[in-house]
Amino acid sequence: MALGRKIAYVNLSTGEVRVNPIPQSLRSHYIGGRILNDYIMFSHGRPGSDPLDSENVLVLGAGLFCGLPVAGASIAVLTAKSPLTGLICHSTHGGFFAGELRWAGFDHVVVRGKAKKPVFIHAEDGVLEIRDAQSLWGMGTAESREKIRHELRDPCVQALCIGPAGESLSRLASAHSDLSRGSHRGGAGAVMGSKNLKAFTARGSLQISVKDPGRALKTSAMLSARAKSSPFCTKFGSGGSFMPFFDLAAVNLLGYPATGNRPSEAFSESDLKSRSAGSSSCLACPVACAMTSRLPGGKLVSEGPDFWQAAAFAPFAGSAGVDGLLEFARLCVSLGIDPVESAMLASWAAGLVREGTVPDKDFGGDCPGFGDSPGILKLVKSMADMTGAGALLGKGGLKASETLGKNAADRLLHAKGMCLPPIAWKSSPAFALAAAVCQTGGDLRMAPWFELAGISDQARDMLRGSPSQYETEIASEPLSSEGRAHLVHWSENCAMTADALGICQYISAVHDLGLPSFVEWSELLSSCTGMLLGPPKIWEAAQRGALLERMFNLREGFSPKADGLPEACLAPAEGASGRARERRRALDPEKFRALIDEYYRLRVLDGRGKPESSALSSLGLDKEPSYML
Repeated sequence: MALGRKIAYVNLSTGEVRVNPIPQSLRSHYIGGRILNDYIMFSHGRPGSDPLDSENVLVLGAGLFCGLPVAGASIAVLTAKSPLTGLICHSTHGGFFAGELRWAGFDHVVVRGKAKKPVFIHAEDGVLEIRDAQSLWGMGTAESREKIRHELRDPCVQALCIGPAGESLSRLASAHSDLSRGSHRGGAGAVMGSKNLKAFTARGSLQISVKDPGRALKTSAMLSARAKSSPFCTKFGSGGSFMPFFDLAAVNLLGYPATGNRPSEAFSESDLKSRSAGSSSCLACPVACAMTSRLPGGKLVSEGPDFWQAAAFAPFAGSAGVDGLLEFARLCVSLGIDPVESAMLASWAAGLVREGTVPDKDFGGDCPGFGDSPGILKLVKSMADMTGAGALLGKGGLKASETLGKNAADRLLHAKGMCLPPIAWKSSPAFALAAAVCQTGGDLRMAPWFELAGISDQARDMLRGSPSQYETEIASEPLSSEGRAHLVHWSENCAMTADALGICQYISAVHDLGLPSFVEWSELLSSCTGMLLGPPKIWEAAQRGALLERMFNLREGFSPKADGLPEACLAPAEGASGRARERRRALDPEKFRALIDEYYRLRVLDGRGKPESSALSSLGLDKEPSYML
């Protein structure tokens, strides 16, 4: 059955593996994937512990639709207490791993403890085992995956691996699955490394039965056709076609004005396409958004570059251009390191040195200048190895600032300790608000990306009426603050639900309001699983997830005063280009605070940003943790 997958508890210190069913009552409250991960973290996380403490909990969860005939269902989520921010973190990845995990019989794997020697956790047809990984330690992510397949004598095994960055406990470490899909933000790779856990692997042949196959296939085919005709997907949903998106960005990085290396100037679309080896897709994806590329000499980069890698690397492109970008993308995948965080920290350090705020000797003389493409590659490797200047930057910007002093933190563009990507949060009050209130830090995946293309009257009516009523007007102009708190509230719940179901957000209403959201997902839940959850009930599940994440952070010492942005983030966008030229303006602090207050009201939080008792009781969270799993 679609709801019959299990949860496995693994204690790496003792070697104990315990497998339990997931109560159906929890499905209607938390669905699966990210939201059920939130519930597990709140129940099993050790309050106040260091994120890299061996007894801390790491949760791997596959979305409920993964492995089913549902367009775009490929997303798994790694959830942990972030070693970068100290908050809850969710690192999502696509590819084929999530489907394989469910075919192997599991939806969630909860890991605590630390193995005496490197291991990997293997799931196959209802059995989960801890296996030796000493021969894999020190290998890059792709090399590890291929060696696992060789040792298991099965080329179809799917693996989610860490690289040297995770082994060195760099707080920027990520994990990567097949096709180089990465779980980047928050440092979950370091949590795996702290447990001597090199990889999760899965291979399955267990059938997942569908409640009403004919209806499910018909609905999925309709949604697949909508994705293929979506303006967003047709414009940005094929390899190398993301370049026009840069003109929607309002970049304001230290160093951009001096170098001129804004993304749309550093890399041309024709240069990218000249390196293209085609496109690739995740499981059940109708769009194939990933570009595969070849380095000079014909060496294949399995996947990339993507939009985030290009935006983050642009300040350092210099004469290296596209070839430098491809090498950067390849290096980040191999090392298992977050390309956005590592590049943004390198940019921050370069700006501090150039303006004289921090002398280069404080970085060991290893800080690259803008345009120094080889320099950033060297620095990124040192962040992964935690050597030289990388030993400082690999701890994250806020921890590095404690050592650097000299107002270094004042120049860090971040939210809650996670660097902000160099786009979009300058483009509208909605994006700035999304960054400010995001429970995981400067991760903009849940921001209302649909706003960048404008909001039609029809879309405005839909946003105001479904699945939750909103009375205030929503302006169509992205520069307006009117209705922006609701857009952030709505997009967060939409993205939260997509992560719970395993639906890629790029083919959801988070990016294009013509793509699936609550109504369509309700129909798929009914036809695939038999769950009768209407859009309001799905909305409630997303609300539970959002409040659980805030409750977790509050328990870990988070202060709602951190719901905001540093002053440097509210300044005018100096490096805007194209359509973003009109957006060169500061965000008014008072109006911005008013947006945060309205967001609090929509989330039913008090003036201090803490959940009201009425919200907890209405959503059944007043007695959590309940330890039903």
